[in-house]
Amino acid sequence: MRLRNLFYLFAMPLAFVACSEETGTPNTPDAPDNDPEPVLTITSEMAMQFSSDGGEGVITYTLENEKEGVELNVTCSADWVTDITEGETITFNVAKNEGEKRNAIITVAYGELVQNVVIQQLSITEVAFKANYFTGEYYGSIFSPGVGNYFMHLSENGFNEDGKDLPNSKYYALDLYGPVYEGERSDNVPLPIGTYTLKVDADKEEWTIGYDPEYSAYRESDEYGSSLDPYPYDSATLVVTEKGATLTATIEGITHHVTFEGEPVVVDMRY
Repeated sequence: MRLRNLFYLFAMPLAFVACSEETGTPNTPDAPDNDPEPVLTITSEMAMQFSSDGGEGVITYTLENEKEGVELNVTCSADWVTDITEGETITFNVAKNEGEKRNAIITVAYGELVQNVVIQQLSITEVAFKANYFTGEYYGSIFSPGVGNYFMHLSENGFNEDGKDLPNSKYYALDLYGPVYEGERSDNVPLPIGTYTLKVDADKEEWTIGYDPEYSAYRESDEYGSSLDPYPYDSATLVVTEKGATLTATIEGITHHVTFEGEPVVVDMRY
């Protein structure tokens, strides 16, 4: 009898534990919430620039892990940014500007997630131009002892097979002087990264833009591809980075903002 009672005494706790694991009593911790948080990403530029004429803008975005009952909300306090629509993309209109340069912010919100897109509009005395081509030739130091000479063009359409201007096109010619490239002959010489500035009294100095309007000037072509008379720069600054280039030039009182994204193409013309 004693042995039998002792067996029951030890067996009872084991039975209690087994019952607790099987039935899932409050001793078992609650399962964690595995729902991922939403992610809002603007895939277009975070800063957009418009000319004084205005126009339509498009913001692209991605939205991951959407929550039920939460909607995208797009707002802008500027009265010159209108007709905002929300869908697979966000569209809006920028009114014509007849005054000074102005800025606005379009706020894209999803719940507590917020992204801001800066809208900048130029004044009537400014021009925005996006170049699709940044091409030219490298002449070494044959015309500028000790200094490398890079003759470049920022343009929207490039040139024809003969190297001539294409019809109805715009060109920003730049006679640049920078460090000498001493590498082997190459199909594409690297354009030195840095800031080039137009200087009237500079004579082929490093990091300058030549002042001669025959080589540094803005020009347009007519419907036949004939080049019209060039407009010399009153002032000009070119910034070359690893991602592209930005030219700010003043021509007859109008400031031109020229941007290019990508790698310049520079043909080696050394003898």
